Amino acid sequence: MQQYYIVSDFHIAGRKELNDFKATKVLCSFMDERNDGDTVVFNGDTFDFAQTPDEPDWNAIQCGLPLQDPTIGRSQKDSLKALNLITTFHAKIFKSFARASCNGARLVFIVGNHDVDLLWRGVQEMLVTHLVDLGAIAENIKFG
Repeated sequence: MQQYYIVSDFHIAGRKELNDFKATKVLCSFMDERNDGDTVVFNGDTFDFAQTPDEPDWNAIQCGLPLQDPTIGRSQKDSLKALNLITTFHAKIFKSFARASCNGARLVFIVGNHDVDLLWRGVQEMLVTHLVDLGAIAENIKFG
């Protein structure tokens, strides 16, 4: 039977002193129970790029390129750096996402105001690649 689980506002950040996500064990346990027929919809603000540091792209500045996309707030390159910090800082969570996908669960990431960086195609691709490297099935990961 098809089951949908809608969760939101985890605010998983890549900066220890600003990270307010304290439910790693609970989220990992929840994800480990997901399998074929389950769809987990992460309904925005799953990640908190706003609380994750980035660095200016000095090469872009020197070349006269715009620093950031005005609708996203930072360059794709800086968003990729931030995602790397988030995935590194919360490895257990990403492993649980991968296990759920490997067990047949579908994961749908909806963009929120704190993870608007997910609008970058490169960020989506990096997240999928990271999860696949951990054992996820790429076809089970979507963005909306």
